[in-house]
Amino acid sequence: KGDKAPSWTNEDFRFMDKSLAVAMKKPQDADYNRALMKMSKTVRGFNNISLLGFTTLTSLGDLILPLVRSGSMQDYVKGLGKWATDPDYRRFMYNTGVAIENILHERQLYMYGGTGSKLSNAFFNTTLLTPWTDLNRQFAGSVGFESFKTMQAKANRHYNPRVSFDKQSVEYKQAHRYLKGYGLEKFLPEGNEGKVSLDSTEALTKFADDKDLRQAIIRFADESIFQPNPNDIPMWAQTPIASLVFQLKSFPLMMTRLGKYTLDEMFGDMETGKLTVNPKRMNRNAWPLLYMASAGP
Repeated sequence: KGDKAPSWTNEDFRFMDKSLAVAMKKPQDADYNRALMKMSKTVRGFNNISLLGFTTLTSLGDLILPLVRSGSMQDYVKGLGKWATDPDYRRFMYNTGVAIENILHERQLYMYGGTGSKLSNAFFNTTLLTPWTDLNRQFAGSVGFESFKTMQAKANRHYNPRVSFDKQSVEYKQAHRYLKGYGLEKFLPEGNEGKVSLDSTEALTKFADDKDLRQAIIRFADESIFQPNPNDIPMWAQTPIASLVFQLKSFPLMMTRLGKYTLDEMFGDMETGKLTVNPKRMNRNAWPLLYMASAGP
């Protein structure tokens, strides 16, 4: 964009190399002791099997998390209903990749403890946690897609083309913020695809392979059904020793992030996103917080 190129330092390159190594399931540093890595992997695998026998029961709450994330009971019921009754809708959701039920999906996620731990993978398949999570991810994707439809309709209903963004209504700003947060700006009234309603049969055909929409659905599922991947876990917690300390702590960390999201939706500043006490500048979307405090427990 004509800006001056940044001055990269050796530390910048080192950080990028370590990040890529983690994403490819390799050690962050080549000088890590192989025996130490094997020990860490073995201990985490043992912890999984000895501590997580009832995770399918404790994951029953996954059914409610998409409701908290979307903040809409109507979208929640509609999403689950369409997934259960419409085979075309179910096929569309499956093809987004929101719940890939193969070894690639399992290898890419840190949910199962140590990298490539066949014993942990087999254990979670046996306890039905893996199919339960895959099912909930498809549910979450359906709820997310319905919420995108609702927010697009809300944006169209409240958009005033004669005024600037800062003078738009609170309702429009809420819808704008929601869709933009998932990378779906093009479906806003002023966007390239703003004239096509996501709630139409045409849209289901036209956007079946749309990369932005697929990524938005997957992101909604990621933020609703917790399967911590390298993006969710701090870099310092992905070394052999630190991963032992951090094991099983990524789930409460992600739940805390969801809690912060509900507070931001209610008390966050419409422009900066930071918490504010000025009611005129608040997002004032209380539904995620109310659902987390009621349906959550």
